[in-house]
Amino acid sequence: DAQRAGGLVVEGDQTAGPLRVGITQSVGIRALPDIVRRFGRDWPLVRIQPRESETDLDLYGGVEQAELDLTFVELPAPPGPYETLPLLTDPYVLIVRSDSPLAHRPSCPTLAEVGGLELIGHTQCRGLRRVEDQIRAAGSEPHFAFRSDVNATVQALVAAGVGVAVMPGLGFDPGDGRTVA
Repeated sequence: DAQRAGGLVVEGDQTAGPLRVGITQSVGIRALPDIVRRFGRDWPLVRIQPRESETDLDLYGGVEQAELDLTFVELPAPPGPYETLPLLTDPYVLIVRSDSPLAHRPSCPTLAEVGGLELIGHTQCRGLRRVEDQIRAAGSEPHFAFRSDVNATVQALVAAGVGVAVMPGLGFDPGDGRTVA
């Protein structure tokens, strides 16, 4: 007998069908290609169907509405019928121009110092909102020169000297020599 789980059909040792996976852009760039390759090797009849969203809250909603089978999201989970499993830690990093004095300091700037800089950041990132709250708690009010939800845009604006960015480490492209984390 075949069993159905979401869109997947399980018959004996074989599983076939689509697996709807929610991702953010940083997961899509840094983690998804290897996951798809390895998963495809072990489960050749299952097709991963990624759905990218700018905010992980949309992805949580996709799971709750049964539009997604699973998703990569930021913790903690909002209230809802979610079961979570931490898979990796993606710390927030400060992105500066390679020629910035901040790039050559022996230690990272304090949160209060970061709050005194022109910032570039995402508009819908829950983690960045927590960082903003930490900057305020350190006695500084963050000022954003520009906001974008595209990691490459954020990094390019840092490279152009518009400001510095606080972003998830997976969102940073280390191949761009104009900036450092």
